[in-house]
Amino acid sequence: MNKKRWPEVGDLLIQTSDNQKHTGLITKIDPRGNGIGSTSVYVDWVADGAPTDYNSTYGYSWINIHNQYHVFELVKNHASR
Repeated sequence: MNKKRWPEVGDLLIQTSDNQKHTGLITKIDPRGNGIGSTSVYVDWVADGAPTDYNSTYGYSWINIHNQYHVFELVKNHASR
């Protein structure tokens, strides 16, 4: 599997909405139920704060981060490899 677009702990996530960019560090990935569509990704947001659509209880869907190129950009953490 190509991991280029799949989020992992330690990756930097840049989310764009309302012409603003929000930057955060992926700190936790939590499988909920069956399949990759139900996996939650949790982010610690930096100074610019969390996007308005981010829910700290549920995080973002792993599959949405993978599929929504126009919303999410991943900067892979290569230091831990």
